[in-house]
Amino acid sequence: MLLRIKTNSRCTMETKNHFKNGASSKSLMNRVSFIILMLCASALCFSASGCKSLDNTMLNPANKNQALLPPLNPVFDVESFGTVFPLSISRGSAYATSYGASFSSATYSNPTLHDINLIFERNVEGNICVPDFTGQKKGTIKCKLVSGDHSENLGCLAPSILTIFTLNLLGMPIVSDTIDLQTEVTIFDRNNRLIGKYTSDSYSHKSWTALYWGYSGKDAPRNSARVVFIKCMEDIKQKIDKDSNRLNNALR
Repeated sequence: MLLRIKTNSRCTMETKNHFKNGASSKSLMNRVSFIILMLCASALCFSASGCKSLDNTMLNPANKNQALLPPLNPVFDVESFGTVFPLSISRGSAYATSYGASFSSATYSNPTLHDINLIFERNVEGNICVPDFTGQKKGTIKCKLVSGDHSENLGCLAPSILTIFTLNLLGMPIVSDTIDLQTEVTIFDRNNRLIGKYTSDSYSHKSWTALYWGYSGKDAPRNSARVVFIKCMEDIKQKIDKDSNRLNNALR
């Protein structure tokens, strides 16, 4: 009888230890899951933060051509740029189906599309063409994307998370965004006849998401797009300027 009691007591202790070990394992797993969740949340917060602000003076391009063209209607080929930047646009009734959506007839939820549209329009109205005070357009100038790519390098993200962003506090970036663009500008007269076609070289720019010296996660690709598109437009403006005599004669 004494042996049976001891045996039952031993089984009871083993059962308690089993449940205790199971509870400890479950508690450990919950802690690990919580730590992983906090690290992911921290990564999102860090990628959304950055000390460097966008330079909005870039939206007012300089370098006016020496020989300006008569007023032209700027038209932006939204669909071609949508291969690199998400569209998310709502078109108004003035949508120009022949050449794409013009800046004034489309609203973009993607701020990058808004930026490059604005840079294009302001280049046309002041740097390529004379300011339009009468509303008498002599033709159309259209911008479209020939080729482009947006690549994101996440190579620094893993060591950032593993060190709980200690390395980022010391200056290491988190991610980088590289934009590659090549653009084309075509000019049509009032009868929609093509009188000029100009293609830029291919340009690339990388912007970093980092604390202190980098951009936020949403501003890094936006900055790269601005820098690259401005380079493309400067290239095309020079080519148009060299051809200004012929273009001015064709637009009379």
